Amino acid sequence: MYNDKIISLKNGLEIGVLEFGDLNSNDIVFYLHGFPGCRFEPLFTERFALKNRIKIISIDRLGYGNSSYYKDETILNFGDIFTNIVDTLQIDTFKVLAVSGGSPYLASVCYALKKRVKKAVVVSGLSPLDNEDIFRNLNIINKFFLKFGQKFPKITSLMVSFVAKTWKMSTKFMLLWLKTFMSKSDRNLLNTKDNHKYLTKVYNEAFKNGVNGVKKDFELYLKPWNINFDEIMTPVEIFHGNDDPYVTFQMGEYLNSLYKNSKFHEIDGEGHLAILNNAKLVVDAICNDN
Repeated sequence: MYNDKIISLKNGLEIGVLEFGDLNSNDIVFYLHGFPGCRFEPLFTERFALKNRIKIISIDRLGYGNSSYYKDETILNFGDIFTNIVDTLQIDTFKVLAVSGGSPYLASVCYALKKRVKKAVVVSGLSPLDNEDIFRNLNIINKFFLKFGQKFPKITSLMVSFVAKTWKMSTKFMLLWLKTFMSKSDRNLLNTKDNHKYLTKVYNEAFKNGVNGVKKDFELYLKPWNINFDEIMTPVEIFHGNDDPYVTFQMGEYLNSLYKNSKFHEIDGEGHLAILNNAKLVVDAICNDN
């Protein structure tokens, strides 16, 4: 059973929201999707959410799915936007789970809402780009876009927009892109019929109103996050596959060094899509208050 809706914020933005799991539970987990992605992304966790009696609330980030585009968004002010979201939904305290490109936004939420975030979990998470070691083992195309983007952000943003438009035109092209640049374990996951159908649904929804979400995300990833990690005392657990050339294992290690109250989990032999094979492990971790 799902509750799929659009909420309007005080600042005029509209946010696509999907609620599932135990809809009567007061144990709330917000899910922040990857790059690209949408509110449908965490549906594979539903049976584990029901088993643990939690309600998962997944949002379309700005510019994706049913959510408005906001040209003045930054990683830092996303925390203020998220505060507006949880206040509109009348939720006091909650947990947060983020995957891949959702990682910077999780940091912003933890920084802005502090004691309201009871726990956070990051899987295959992107880190700030101010550490040269994170580029070690990164696949050639992602290294090019991030390195070139830091030097020539406007040109790279146009390039990313072009690629995103090809993804929008054909999710088959996007899946081929992922198979080309991800690990063998990821390619095996992408080749299954169920995962192909699931990812096609996610990407079609993500791009239904254009590619502004992808373009904006990428522009923000290139910039400093401007978050003081010393002020984040939220318990954070970080899971990262040690065979991830898409968002490197070193990024996970760097994130772990930034958070002051974190625990790092190496997932042996897994790539960027590690959460698909380890959904139970991750959901159990977000539910464990110890």
